[in-house]
Amino acid sequence: SPSASSSAPPSAPPSESPPVNSAMNSAVISSAPPSAPPSASLTKQASPSCYSVGIIITFDNSPFGTGYVLAKIDANSNESIVNLFFPNDDSLANQIHTQPLCLKEGRYKFTMYDSFGNGICCSNGNGAYLLTSSGTTIARGGEFRYNEEVLFEIPTVGSQQKY
Repeated sequence: SPSASSSAPPSAPPSESPPVNSAMNSAVISSAPPSAPPSASLTKQASPSCYSVGIIITFDNSPFGTGYVLAKIDANSNESIVNLFFPNDDSLANQIHTQPLCLKEGRYKFTMYDSFGNGICCSNGNGAYLLTSSGTTIARGGEFRYNEEVLFEIPTVGSQQKY
């Protein structure tokens, strides 16, 4: 089941995506015959499946300084950013931001931030967030100070809720 915590504001919201490995975009073509016949390892394999996840944010009256980071947690507890969103002004005041994702099986951390320390509900409007997977609510909230973290696993099993 997910767990939540609040703490002091982050020094600055993350603003960069992980670097892309340029080697993935290159290929070597050789005209020389192979030294051995092709093996089964060269056959095309199916892509790993992924699971539908939705992030829905209803912003309060001042969304500037509010946003989220979704990170995948590996076996060594290292985090890699999967998705993030931080409005750069107040144009999304009282608006809804919807982000559909397809996540691979594993452990994740969703962190909702508010740099003003009043969350997204209720002192400056009625904002809220909702995190779902395949129709199951993983977490929902809005009343927090500087941030709120939710740890969860994909695929979800049963009803996992955090209010």
